[in-house]
Amino acid sequence: MRILGYINYGYRPPAPFVTAVIVLHELNVEARLPLLLDTGASNTIVLWGDIKRIGIDVSSLKPERKFSGLGGLIEAKPITSTINFRSEKGELVEEKAEVYVTTSACIHPKLYLLPSILGRDIINKYALNYNYENGEVYLEK
Repeated sequence: MRILGYINYGYRPPAPFVTAVIVLHELNVEARLPLLLDTGASNTIVLWGDIKRIGIDVSSLKPERKFSGLGGLIEAKPITSTINFRSEKGELVEEKAEVYVTTSACIHPKLYLLPSILGRDIINKYALNYNYENGEVYLEK
């Protein structure tokens, strides 16, 4: 079973992505998001641009974890979630996960351009196949 991804040529260098519908249960939010496949990220996380776009009010969320990365040290709240993918044959593929929602203020406007991330908490359940020269990106079980 394969979940097809794609190469986003809008990034320099181009980057592997997958599209998913994330259901953040306790927030009653469901959103279709492009997710950067990031083997350097321990967890799946929704970042500032998507938080703003889908209208999550983080003011009432109490952060429970700190992450460090390109945006510096950020705080985030884990939310019980379902991540829904479609296989290449159109089958629904559901993954239960704690998706982290960034609660820290965005310290620079350019950070709104960072994509949300599919981390190793999900990637490690699959074989990640990424062949830039052939334009192939997919997760496979």
